[in-house]
Amino acid sequence: MSNALRQAATRPEPAAGWPPAVRALLLHALCVPLAWVFAGGDGTSWWLAAESLLAAGGGLLFGLAPWWLPINLLFVPALALVLAADLHPGWGFGAFALMLLCYWGVGRTQVPLFFSADVAVQALLGLLPETPRPRLIDLGCGNGKVIARLAAARSDGRFHGVEYAPLPWLAGWLRCLPSGGRCSLRWGDFWTTDLSGYDVAYAYLSPVPMARLWHKAVAEMRPGTLLVSNSFAVPGVVPEAIIELEEAWAGRLYVYRIAGTRVQR
Repeated sequence: MSNALRQAATRPEPAAGWPPAVRALLLHALCVPLAWVFAGGDGTSWWLAAESLLAAGGGLLFGLAPWWLPINLLFVPALALVLAADLHPGWGFGAFALMLLCYWGVGRTQVPLFFSADVAVQALLGLLPETPRPRLIDLGCGNGKVIARLAAARSDGRFHGVEYAPLPWLAGWLRCLPSGGRCSLRWGDFWTTDLSGYDVAYAYLSPVPMARLWHKAVAEMRPGTLLVSNSFAVPGVVPEAIIELEEAWAGRLYVYRIAGTRVQR
């Protein structure tokens, strides 16, 4: 790896500003009265349409990730529908609790819940070292699908996952129980997980944390091991390989090999 690439890879991320959820709420607080003016005081469909479009476009100015676009488009119309339906408050509380359990920490991490396609699991299987007892960790592993499938296909390996959202973690933990210890899932923040014992670290996150993740991988992983990112490239770092997955919607895998000199923290 060149010095320029190594400097780009190991440069810490700048301090974050307001959390994305706070920026989104402020955006809607601004768009609601603006939409009322644009709709000429019409509080029905024209106002909802104007608010949705203003919030969706304003999200780019507020520095929100692209996956906030559908959220900003649908937030106020969905809220209006719920209020118009006059549902029992318990339904709203239940839906909120379910979303919280599934997407716990998304506002802080800016990493939504993604599920890897089967073709991605097959590609990962081909990236495992041929030596006995390979070790892979899935960072933000969701419901544990990847590590469970790999453990079933490669019985001599050890496959671990880390997930922060409680409900996906529980589903993944139950999924890994029959594996006999070949795969396991831990609840927690993968930023505190030591990567030094793994041959492959796999992540399906978002563009936001990729530079920080690369810095962590270079600092902790052994020379010759792999960091594999589904769909999101490390900025400023050229991958060793890009694997195009068979289904167009499944994205691609960016494969990065850790070079010989580890970075000191």
